[in-house]
Amino acid sequence: MAEGWAQILDISGWKFDSGGWSSTESSPFSVEAMNELCIDISKKKRVRADSHKLNEASVIIAIHDFEEDLDFEIPPHCQNKVVHWNLPNPKKRAKNPIEEWVFYQEICDSLALKVKSLKDVLNTIT
Repeated sequence: MAEGWAQILDISGWKFDSGGWSSTESSPFSVEAMNELCIDISKKKRVRADSHKLNEASVIIAIHDFEEDLDFEIPPHCQNKVVHWNLPNPKKRAKNPIEEWVFYQEICDSLALKVKSLKDVLNTIT
């Protein structure tokens, strides 16, 4: 979802790519929430983050639920380029599919604001 928002930013010289630390299964709710805003992420395959991508990245955005998600390991030499975003994990917090859908809609909105503010940060790095 974050990559979908990032792709519509107009920041020359930046490439956005995503990868996860957990399973590569994504929720259809994430696609539906983004479709409501005319952003199609249906063809984006979720892949695991690998050390090569982390090494090559200028900035790493780690999106996770600070209370519910297990820690993941980012290599020590990459720690200085990590920004952590605390967002709820719908799979762990929702009690039913309707609540999960609501979480995904809220996450979509939160990501829009976070990615928009990221544009200012990235422009200072270039």
